[in-house]
Amino acid sequence: MNQLEQQAIEKDREKEMWKSATAEALKENRLSEQQLRLVIEKVYQLGHNAGHCRGEQYKKGVRAS
Repeated sequence: MNQLEQQAIEKDREKEMWKSATAEALKENRLSEQQLRLVIEKVYQLGHNAGHCRGEQYKKGVRAS
């Protein structure tokens, strides 16, 4: 597995961790609206970055072909 795919997988794992922790905090009513907004932004950014890693990997593969 190349470095870009490894980074994408790590970002996906971190994204899932944030989602799980946020769901638990919401169930326990321990999350303010502002905190939820920050978590949404963080999770979006992680997914976005994972997509960039995979896109770069794809571009490198296309160029090599």
